[in-house]
Amino acid sequence: MTYATDKEHPFDTDRLSAANITEDENYYYYTVTVSMAESNLSLSNVYFESTPDRLYGWSSVPEMSGRLFSAGSSIGQLGVELGTLTPTIYALWDKGITIDAYYDMDGETTEYMGSVTYYRPNNGGYANYSVSLFDFRQFYSFPDGYEQVGWRADKPVFSEGYGSDAVYSYTLDAGFDVGFNVREEFDLWVVVKKVMNVSYQAVDEQGGSLMFTSTVSGSRDVLEDSTLAENISETKLSQLQSVTCTDPTKEFMYWAVLVDGEYVRFDIENDPLLASYITSGSRIILYAVFGDKEVSV
Repeated sequence: MTYATDKEHPFDTDRLSAANITEDENYYYYTVTVSMAESNLSLSNVYFESTPDRLYGWSSVPEMSGRLFSAGSSIGQLGVELGTLTPTIYALWDKGITIDAYYDMDGETTEYMGSVTYYRPNNGGYANYSVSLFDFRQFYSFPDGYEQVGWRADKPVFSEGYGSDAVYSYTLDAGFDVGFNVREEFDLWVVVKKVMNVSYQAVDEQGGSLMFTSTVSGSRDVLEDSTLAENISETKLSQLQSVTCTDPTKEFMYWAVLVDGEYVRFDIENDPLLASYITSGSRIILYAVFGDKEVSV
């Protein structure tokens, strides 16, 4: 029988007789006589010059889909199976896929975190690589005041779907419990958000300070880009929607954030809390804007 390997992965002539090795434009060939009555093992990767690539198996054609058996395993009744006394089988080399990971933090997505190279398992289906998010945990670190909230990829690794409607993100904790079967390389981002604190102040339409009728305590550990409603209780939300002030001539109009010296309306149920709203440290101030009550005639 004849073993064939491409020119990138030559046989190791310290282990195999050079007299039995021939070549053409595309392949090296190693020919050996075996008995189908005996148990014969196929060549494993130790019979080749060292490369980063993995010997995935052997095939009757130089394609992954034609794999007959894994490297180093029994060739079985190969001549009978292929219907020839002079079978030729081709080495299937797996170059692997390298997943590059980056940070998605503070609006930046280009800071490199690390990379992991994966190879097909010798005993598995040829199409898939098993990627684990746990493998990337060794790389990432971020400052105090930040929290990792998930992962995202530039291909539909974590969910089905293609095109503009595809969602490629994954929540944090569950991702460590499973592997993701993929067929090609992709880029990966760990999504990191600021942890912020929200305080509340009462003002009139000109920015003058007012006092709430009852205490409106601040909200802690609010994640950047989340809505306020996602971080507080229904009771707290109800309080904020119906705040009053001690000035009997004023009534609540809307919540706002201060942007470039101007009060901009802020929907506490639907608008995201942006890091750009931070006034100092990790603090965001939401302003309850009060206007003059209409006087009944």
